[in-house]
Amino acid sequence: MRKFTTKWLLSLLIIVGVAWQSYGQISAYTFTSSAGTYTPITGGTVLWSGTFDENISAAITIPTFNFNATNFTTLYVTANGFITFGSAPAGSNYTAISSTASYSGAIAAFSRNLNQAASGTPEIRYEQVGDEFVIQFQDIRRYNVTNERLSAQIRLNTVTNAIVIVYGGTIVGGDNTTYPQVGLRGASNTVFKNRTTTTDWSATTEGATNSSTCLINASIFPSVGLTYTFTPPACPAPSALTATNITTTSADLGWTESGTATTWDIAVGTPGFTPGTPTSNDVSNPFTLTSLTASTAYQYYVRADCGANNTDVSTWAGPFSFTTACNTLSLNVVESFNAATIPSCWSQQFVSGAFALSYETSSTHPTTTPQEGSHFVKWNSYDITAGNSTRLVSPPISTT
Repeated sequence: MRKFTTKWLLSLLIIVGVAWQSYGQISAYTFTSSAGTYTPITGGTVLWSGTFDENISAAITIPTFNFNATNFTTLYVTANGFITFGSAPAGSNYTAISSTASYSGAIAAFSRNLNQAASGTPEIRYEQVGDEFVIQFQDIRRYNVTNERLSAQIRLNTVTNAIVIVYGGTIVGGDNTTYPQVGLRGASNTVFKNRTTTTDWSATTEGATNSSTCLINASIFPSVGLTYTFTPPACPAPSALTATNITTTSADLGWTESGTATTWDIAVGTPGFTPGTPTSNDVSNPFTLTSLTASTAYQYYVRADCGANNTDVSTWAGPFSFTTACNTLSLNVVESFNAATIPSCWSQQFVSGAFALSYETSSTHPTTTPQEGSHFVKWNSYDITAGNSTRLVSPPISTT
């Protein structure tokens, strides 16, 4: 090993926070299929008419709509049969649900490479109708599929936050083996709730993968008035998890409530754990988590408690990751560097350039072996171009 002894103050405070992801909020939506009525909208704003292909709208302002436990006031419409939240999709994105694109969410009525049908009055428009914000795809088809024609609406209820997809107009299926995706996607394509069928659009089943589709051809297609409803949970999960004021033994946890809950449950564990029984019940927001261990990585989840004694709870939101601060060391300090990686609470800082420290068992130029133990830390100026400078920084060290 190489012995490290110091009589001056070197300090590094390691505190890490990592953004959270929704843990199953989309999966908590309930789905129903019914025979309803397709009522075309004729007012509002026409985005495109006549001919269109791979068109993408600018951000469209909407009344506040909560999707996947997040409030949105804008959305984007694509001529490829779906809408997104957070950011616009690429015009060449035909697979709203399985796409790895970075938008915050998507709702697909008929996601495929689409353009205007060869007959009818092709157009895409939107309009606020009572409590619903309606996006209408009228007389569309999969790209240049002969004889195909259908219309669909995505209706967002800005009071209940329910999502309704309605098919209507003149519906004629065409023969093509590129089938549409239908359903919901969260902030990544691992969070989804979609539909699939190979025989009957009125009897779809839940998709097993994010690439599941609904077959459409000359004999299998949605009936006029077919209505799909996705209803968010009555007790929605919190969002925007944080961890602040992190010390060696505590952290202040906080989040944004998505509904009306006034108490919440917390689950805390090591990275990668699956939340089950809460570690803390009926807590307030924010919540101070105590009895932690210094220089240790943690993750936490939170769920809303909307009923007495956990009778009505949301899905878990999270994980949010953080690492507690390092203990302050006392003089003298001995560090062995007997590992293939940098020790906990130590770091390297690139002052200029980006030539990294390494942890070796032996080296040449000069020929070197560990003084004792298995490894030593190395910064070899023999291989470094002029102008590089790197610091090896210790944990906080007290000089008192």
